[in-house]
Amino acid sequence: LTHLLDQMYGGAMVPTPETQAQLVALLQDPSCWAHIRRWLTSPHGSLQFFALTLLDRHVGHAQWNAEGAGGQAELRTLLLATLTTQYSCLAPHVRQKMVSALISIAKWHWPEQWPDFIPHLFSLIDQPDTLEMGLAILNQLEGLWTPHHLPSSRRDALKAALAH
Repeated sequence: LTHLLDQMYGGAMVPTPETQAQLVALLQDPSCWAHIRRWLTSPHGSLQFFALTLLDRHVGHAQWNAEGAGGQAELRTLLLATLTTQYSCLAPHVRQKMVSALISIAKWHWPEQWPDFIPHLFSLIDQPDTLEMGLAILNQLEGLWTPHHLPSSRRDALKAALAH
């Protein structure tokens, strides 16, 4: 899988429809979240990027909801821990994708299921070692309550939470 992803993300090949179908079929596997967790901690940037792509696409959808609150919180914690400890070591495209996945989760979980997201973000900005990461998250946070793909009731709830 690593070799295939390296080729695909490196532009050395255009995946065939069969290959794309095999990669997408991984999400139908009940253990896909275990794969995502394992790939996120891989030293291979292509596996990390693929895991983040899968995660980012499925936050807020049935596959994500099937993961349950405990599993979702575990993935949030894993993303934050990886960003905090490895931010400067991650390839730029993996860093950006990881921040994007984190924001996707925040769109659905903050403030109800992730009330400490904003305070945690401010604590990152206050520390010299995590300032760059905190600012990268803050930069993408701009669209947290305005995306058009969120139901209007969710947008209104996010706006109300920000006003408090």
